[in-house]
Amino acid sequence: MTYLFRFSDATLQHGHITPIVFGWCVPQWLVDFLIDRDPNTPNGDIWHRTNSFFGRPAESGYILRRIVDKDGNYTSAFPDMLSKVESDCLIMAKE
Repeated sequence: MTYLFRFSDATLQHGHITPIVFGWCVPQWLVDFLIDRDPNTPNGDIWHRTNSFFGRPAESGYILRRIVDKDGNYTSAFPDMLSKVESDCLIMAKE
C-alpha cells in the first residue's frame, strides 16, 4: 500500500491523501483521508489528520508533529516523540 498526497494549492494548507492498493487508487467517495496544516504554525510543524468513510463527515483524528526539519535537524517535538516510542519499534534512517 502506498499513499498519494494532493494539496489544494501551493500553500499546502489542505490536502487529500489517496491510498493506492495494488496500483489502484481508492476513490474519495469510499475513503477520504484529509490533512490540514494548523494555521497557528505557519512553518508546518503541526498537521491535523481526519478520515471520512463512505461520504460521512470526518471522524475524530489525530495530530501530526514535525520532528525533523528540512535540514535533518531535530525540532522541539523530537524529544517528546522519543519519550513515547518504545526503543525496539523506533527506526531512524538518513539517506
